[in-house]
Amino acid sequence: MLGPKPPLRKRIARAVAVLVVGALMWIIIPDYIGLLIATEMPASALTDPVFVLVIGTVLTGLQVADAMAEGTRPSIPIQSAVSLLIAYYIWAATNGGNLVFAVGTMRVALDFQVLVLLVILPSLWTAVRTPLSYFALGRAPAAAQAAPAVLSRAPGGA
Repeated sequence: MLGPKPPLRKRIARAVAVLVVGALMWIIIPDYIGLLIATEMPASALTDPVFVLVIGTVLTGLQVADAMAEGTRPSIPIQSAVSLLIAYYIWAATNGGNLVFAVGTMRVALDFQVLVLLVILPSLWTAVRTPLSYFALGRAPAAAQAAPAVLSRAPGGA
């Protein structure tokens, strides 16, 4: 949520850390996993290097932008966009919970749609909760800060 804006040096250090971790988590590791499973599971989005590169780059870029905008109003829609993109990435990588493996001449199908929905539910909730929390609570602290100033000017208080 909106709090005190951290110093620029701290935001840049956090953005660099987010860039490194995001590149590993959303681009490099999924691309490597996609190379390993490409022959057994050709229908997954992880086996498409363009999907991994584009979505992973956009996701990492949004997370870096969020780190740079920490404590400011632009961070709110960025956080929602990151949450929605994470949910989409997980949904697409698992084919919506329907994975089909080809092991030799045998095909194995896994159907775990409910589990995937439970995994992406926190991301979807965060995408909705972040702007709602800002609109509901973002202006309340300003009113609460003004109240003690008014009470200190009450008769007999000075």
